Amino acid sequence: MSPAQSRRTRLARIGTLFLLLLCPGCQRQDRGPERAQVQGTAVFAGQPIQVGEIRFEPDTSQGGSGPQSYLVIEDGKFDSRTTGKGPTPGPQKVRIDGYTNASRDVQLFRSYETTIEIPPGASEYEFEIPEDLAMTR
Repeated sequence: MSPAQSRRTRLARIGTLFLLLLCPGCQRQDRGPERAQVQGTAVFAGQPIQVGEIRFEPDTSQGGSGPQSYLVIEDGKFDSRTTGKGPTPGPQKVRIDGYTNASRDVQLFRSYETTIEIPPGASEYEFEIPEDLAMTR
């Protein structure tokens, strides 16, 4: 190998090493927007909703922004630390659905919708679904 080729090889190796040292910072994964931790209970007709879901959608008409969030309701409880990602802080539209069984093929009541303001950090909520939303059979 000629001295010029040897020097180019050495420079290429040094350049590669330099890039490898810089790359860990380049691969920092974006964790997305700040998320709040929410937990609480959901009841219908005085009983915990055994199987359900709760959705949070930023209320853009009130300045809310960010992705939607979906949590599972089990035995009347929901908790973003165990069953999904929490919503972003700010004004949120909330939709709750409850089902008669785990296959979620029969709704217990018509979808319940409300709005709330979610603060940063952790918060707790209690949702009581009005009985007049019951599905008629």
